[in-house]
Amino acid sequence: MSLLFRLLSLVGLALIPALAVLVWGAREAGRAQEAAAREDALRLARLVAADHRQLADGARQLLTSLGNLRVVRALDEAECQAFFRRIMGDFPRYVLLATATLDGEVVCSAQPGARGNNIADREYFRAAVRERGFVVGGFVLGRASGQSSFHFAQPFYDNEGRMAGVVHAAVGLDWLGRQIARIPLPPNTLLSIVDSEGTVLAARPEGAEEVGKPAAGAVRNFLGRRSAGVEEGMGADGVHRSFAYIPAEVTGTHLVALGFDDASMLDEALWVQRGGALVLLATTLLAIGLTVLGARRLVRDPVDRLLAAAARWRAGDTAARLPPDEGGGSEFGRLAAAFNAMAEAAEARERSLRESEAEFRAIFETAAVGVVGFDLPHFRIERVNGRLCEMLGRGEEALVGSDLFHHLLPTDSTADRGRLTALVAAGRSTSEHRVIRGDGTVLWLRVFASVSDWEGVTPLRAVALMQDVTEQRLGEEVNARLAAVVNSAADAIVSLSGEEGRILTWNGGAEALFGYTAAEAVGERADMLLPPDEAGAPLYRRAMSGETIRDHEALRVARNGERIPVAITVTRTMTEDGRVIGLSVILRDLRERRAADQQQRLLMREIDHRARNVMAVVRSLVQLSPKEDPKEFARAIEGRISAMARAHSLLARDRWEGVSLQELAEEELGAHRAGGAVLEGPAVVLKPDSVQPLSMVLHELVTNSAKYGALSRPGGRITLRWRVEALPGELVPGIAMVWTESGGPPLAAPPQRRGFGSRLIEITLRHQLHGTIERDWDAEGLVVRMRMGGGCIADLGPSAAPPPASAPGPASPGGALRGTQVLLVEDEVLVALEAADSLVAAGCQVLGPASTLREAMVLAGRTLQIDAAVLDVNLAGQDVTPLADMLAARGVPMLFATGYGEAPTGHGGAPVLTKPVPPGELVAAVRGILGQARVSA
Repeated sequence: MSLLFRLLSLVGLALIPALAVLVWGAREAGRAQEAAAREDALRLARLVAADHRQLADGARQLLTSLGNLRVVRALDEAECQAFFRRIMGDFPRYVLLATATLDGEVVCSAQPGARGNNIADREYFRAAVRERGFVVGGFVLGRASGQSSFHFAQPFYDNEGRMAGVVHAAVGLDWLGRQIARIPLPPNTLLSIVDSEGTVLAARPEGAEEVGKPAAGAVRNFLGRRSAGVEEGMGADGVHRSFAYIPAEVTGTHLVALGFDDASMLDEALWVQRGGALVLLATTLLAIGLTVLGARRLVRDPVDRLLAAAARWRAGDTAARLPPDEGGGSEFGRLAAAFNAMAEAAEARERSLRESEAEFRAIFETAAVGVVGFDLPHFRIERVNGRLCEMLGRGEEALVGSDLFHHLLPTDSTADRGRLTALVAAGRSTSEHRVIRGDGTVLWLRVFASVSDWEGVTPLRAVALMQDVTEQRLGEEVNARLAAVVNSAADAIVSLSGEEGRILTWNGGAEALFGYTAAEAVGERADMLLPPDEAGAPLYRRAMSGETIRDHEALRVARNGERIPVAITVTRTMTEDGRVIGLSVILRDLRERRAADQQQRLLMREIDHRARNVMAVVRSLVQLSPKEDPKEFARAIEGRISAMARAHSLLARDRWEGVSLQELAEEELGAHRAGGAVLEGPAVVLKPDSVQPLSMVLHELVTNSAKYGALSRPGGRITLRWRVEALPGELVPGIAMVWTESGGPPLAAPPQRRGFGSRLIEITLRHQLHGTIERDWDAEGLVVRMRMGGGCIADLGPSAAPPPASAPGPASPGGALRGTQVLLVEDEVLVALEAADSLVAAGCQVLGPASTLREAMVLAGRTLQIDAAVLDVNLAGQDVTPLADMLAARGVPMLFATGYGEAPTGHGGAPVLTKPVPPGELVAAVRGILGQARVSA
């Protein structure tokens, strides 16, 4: 079978599937061509976006160069303006080139009229200052140029590395329109360039969209997209189109959108499909003809020459070659080329190996570190490698031409400049610096710098290798912080070796707790702290096996032999590969906690003791008080129990450590509205056991004065003076007190009968206070001389804090209560009923009483008029503050009835009545706050 017949058969076989593919492809070509058209549209959009991006890259390079000029940094207006004019002459795309200070004032401009303008309101200016880098702005109407434009802006820095201002350039939209008009586009295609606010910067064809106006149609839907795409939509001209768009997030500048006419795209696809079929048919016929006509010349002759050359190679003629154009680009041409390349294969292979080895060595030597070349007079970067760009997160164009110190942390600038300038003197240097990446993060770089170019003895250029040591430095900082925490901890923190349990580290807390210095403890076994009767091995083994031991209480022995109770926490220390290297031990001193526990137990027993005593005293008062007159009996019992309660409140406030005599007297006299009393004496703090007895004595004296003495008349006065004195033979001084009444009814003689109050005063002074009492019944008023024994004084010194605010005084003339609505909040039922009855008897309308915070809040919320409020501070464990805040916001006057002796937080100015509260005192207090409220209004 001849070669020609084989070729014809091959062509015939090739035609059969080609025809089948042509039929099948007719149906698929439409969809494939449409997809290809979409891809072509997106590719064309990317080309337009890339061209627009080149405009931004050129502006970035220009602004970077301008920002590094001395005249710009120095804000030299005259020289800067002339220079900017020359630049604008070279770049007609710019309609404005100017610099502005950080407050937005234009100090240099190629447009003379722009100087003095303030651009602080321009978004591109604010963005450049905020982002500290190159920004692309949107549509603006120039104040100086009067032209539509958009801006590029970038901050520049002074010689100290501080931001000094912003240099910006405006690109005219007329120029941009002319530029996009030159772009070859398919017929009936729309092109729009839109800023981030949706304003059209340029459009094609002219008139399709109005420049400076919001984009219309489907283009507005592409704003804010994060990736490129192709979507169908309605164009601004009302034609349904396929839009290919590249969003600003991708271009880095503005949105670029191309709208293609769907009908034109499909017609072109159909035309291409038909043309392809015709070409395939013509090519098939031509192939058959050429196969017949050119078989001899194009097949047989080249084969004969190849066979002849092969025969010469078999004969040893290695110089045999085929003509270089043998067979053109056909298989015969490739065979000829391969044949001719055989002689050069060895040399080419060797050369390729050498080049590959050199390339590999270069990649290997530079891949791990960044390399930068810079000039020494100005430390301006001249070249960088890819690794450095990767480390700094910046492109080569952002680094080359910039000041090396611009990328260092500004706070380190002075020290860094000093370390790098040492390179000039020594010719080489090694230092570490903090640099700012493009994303704002900070890296530590170790810099190995060496001078690479000299002019005589003057260094001109240098090369530096930069190694990222951020993780190492951060690790060192973490270790330093951990060491500081351990060294400053109050607890003893010790690390032990894993083999023998020897002490490896010993912090200051351990030294303070056990008395051993670090030099004495390190290297010793931890058993040195164990008591002789305790074995520490079980605890050690448990921790080494992986158990974490927390707050194990035990005794450890200090250097001075003291056995110290401690809480021990032990955990094992492991390396990253899981190897156990020792134990970490924390020992917390429990001495204070145990002492506090013991003190609390003692305090609870003392409270129980005092409570029993109070109940016993109350029982005795009830039993011993005269009962002939029930009302008088009730008033007397109430007054005496109230006196005990006031004393109890003072003791509780001062943690049962004692009460000031001044405060105790003021509390008792204030409870009976004897506000004009004169109290004179040194600062004396009474012992807790003396407070309640003396409060009963003062209460009986005040009660007697209110019935028969000075306080029974408006002009009556009481004077109480005391001094500290020691009688002969006394080791501890006592307190001498003189009670003097004046202005009351004249006294003719001592009373004929001694009441229970007088007996109570004498018994209390003589037996509980270990003192004495003498009475003088002067005509001007009663004088009582009392003395308390030496065991009653707890301390001598400054007076205690001022007492809580006493109940309000008598009501103002306008303080009538009839018809007044008073909100009553009290969780004790009996106390609430007594208070409600007292207020109703005085003419008030009582709202409540409410016993819970929720009930009180609901009641107050639905009541429009509340004239006053009486609030218990603690409602079954809930603080009444939220209700008090609500009432205060509504301007409702309020007072607090509580056993705590003080108002809740934020209401310190409100009156406080200490429980138990007599009904008359409650009514008077309500009358007082209403009177104060009316006076304030």
